[in-house]
Amino acid sequence: MGCSALSAYLVVAVGLCSLLDCHPEAHRYKTQGHRSIFTWDQWTRAVAVGLSNILLFSWFATIPAWQLQRRGGGSGAWDTPLSLPNELACFAVHVVTIDVWFYVTHRALHLPLLYKWIHKFHHAFKAPAAIACVYANPIEFCVGNVGGVVLGPALTRCHPYAAAYWLAFSLTSTSLAHSGYRAFGAEEHDAHHEHFSWNFGVGILMDRALGTCLPEGLRARGGEKIMKRS
Repeated sequence: MGCSALSAYLVVAVGLCSLLDCHPEAHRYKTQGHRSIFTWDQWTRAVAVGLSNILLFSWFATIPAWQLQRRGGGSGAWDTPLSLPNELACFAVHVVTIDVWFYVTHRALHLPLLYKWIHKFHHAFKAPAAIACVYANPIEFCVGNVGGVVLGPALTRCHPYAAAYWLAFSLTSTSLAHSGYRAFGAEEHDAHHEHFSWNFGVGILMDRALGTCLPEGLRARGGEKIMKRS
């Protein structure tokens, strides 16, 4: 199942979005314009960290989640009949689980001590690109990122094919959210990288519930700055 997440990162972040970033004409469609274009050194560093996290450190979260699923009664058999209504219900649980988990851990990482020693690494780029979606301290990557992704399937004990799809979907979603392109729905998380104190969730559920959606006034001023830079 880890191969599905790795494939999504390579195809969407390293492949598609990086190719778009190479074309100057595409920069006008980014929420922060030219600010979100990496240098070659930044690109290679982001990819190296991302691949290291996925290939080496992700196991510290996926193995415990797999054990939790097995002990909870999940068969883990690929030849088990797949029920579409059941898997769609599981998918909905996964979406809510990741939003709650990511929001809570993400807000905790913005506490001064945790931010300084862990989360500041991810915020090295105020205008992120897709390849930096997993550019994170290994502790943050395992607990905050992978932990929330694998917790859902561990709790629902969904079909292995559905779990593999969820992992690929999650990596695709976070790649596009960090891409900076409006067409890929990057505005919300891009605004978090620019303003820091707003838009902590992967979706809008927790941010709306706890009042941390970016105010329209800040959003409008950010848009004016981008227009001036362009």
